[in-house]
Amino acid sequence: TVTGAFKPPSWNGTTGGIIALMASTAITINNGGILDANGANGAGNNANGTYAGGATSGAGFRGGHSHNSGSGCVQAQAESGETWTGTKNLGVGAWGNAGGGGRARGSNCGGGYYSGGGGGGGSNTTGTNGATTSTHVDGGAGVGAGPWGNAQNTQMLFGGGGGGSCCATNGWSSGGGQGGGIILLIAPTITISSGGIIRANGGNGLDTGSGPGSGAGGGGCVLLKCRTASIGTNQITAAGGTGGAS
Repeated sequence: TVTGAFKPPSWNGTTGGIIALMASTAITINNGGILDANGANGAGNNANGTYAGGATSGAGFRGGHSHNSGSGCVQAQAESGETWTGTKNLGVGAWGNAGGGGRARGSNCGGGYYSGGGGGGGSNTTGTNGATTSTHVDGGAGVGAGPWGNAQNTQMLFGGGGGGSCCATNGWSSGGGQGGGIILLIAPTITISSGGIIRANGGNGLDTGSGPGSGAGGGGCVLLKCRTASIGTNQITAAGGTGGAS
């Protein structure tokens, strides 16, 4: 019986991010009981010429680092989010089920070209592409990840990490949101009482205010295996996050 809030340890690249419960008779989520495998929201603005970390404190695949090109004619590339390979990628293209990172060229190349934030990681639906205000050939938005898996969750996977955003000149950029984790419940009877919640949502991208926002994390996976289930409306969510605004 779940009576309070429970979160798994944060995914660290090897362990964490999963809630798995099995009972011989019944699993009950009482009023106020929460199984929380949400991803963390995108992390902090960074100054010119530096990288900043994506979200890491939640359940699913981690968000990509952001990057700023700073002054000079320098191309900068933010990271994609993390995916099942355990790595991130420097590129605007989607990487597994993770969103691609943004790309920018510095202000001394003829203008402060901003690139868009990376697309959110896909989880049974396609992640959204990042936005861009750049018309320069070297500026570009991160691409949203394509769908993976199926509604039956025969293969369970974390939501993909959102791509980091990338900025030129004196703007700011931000790291991507983290994907949702995995929740698996197995029992003959599963009951979610009114006020009980199960969630594995992707983390939001970060609004920067003066530069491109980062991509959101994709929704995670929730699977209940039982003979009898008593579940209300909107008590289980595994949705992708919302990308950051510029």
